[in-house]
Amino acid sequence: MNSGTNGWSAQVPLAVSNQQTQLASNVTLSATNTYQDILSLTLGAGQWLVMANLCVNRTAASSDFEAKLWNGTIVYASSEVTIWLANTPQEMQVFAIVTLSIATLVRVACASSNTTTVVQAANVSDAAGNTASTLTAVLIA
Repeated sequence: MNSGTNGWSAQVPLAVSNQQTQLASNVTLSATNTYQDILSLTLGAGQWLVMANLCVNRTAASSDFEAKLWNGTIVYASSEVTIWLANTPQEMQVFAIVTLSIATLVRVACASSNTTTVVQAANVSDAAGNTASTLTAVLIA
């Protein structure tokens, strides 16, 4: 409810459109410093809040991970995280408000400074299904 000129007036609820995808199984990043698309969504025209969460892990020494939200050409946002100890998964997030004029495949890609690195579908300890790496978009305009 909002306060109107003569008291209270009812708000009309907004219809929220959203999409989400989750990683079905682990993805090994076998090529050093090479981005690999991890998850993608086809989004229609409009303004979208796009959010990616990736659970990354390294089975040996330290490694840098980079992630980017992009459409194959334009990079909307990027992020970086370093894992210093082996087998200590880290979460990395990338967020962007993306304005699209036509339906577009929006992706989150990941790269690593070392081989034997992985983007995990599920958490290592006490996994709650394949929910550790997700791509979510909410239509905001």
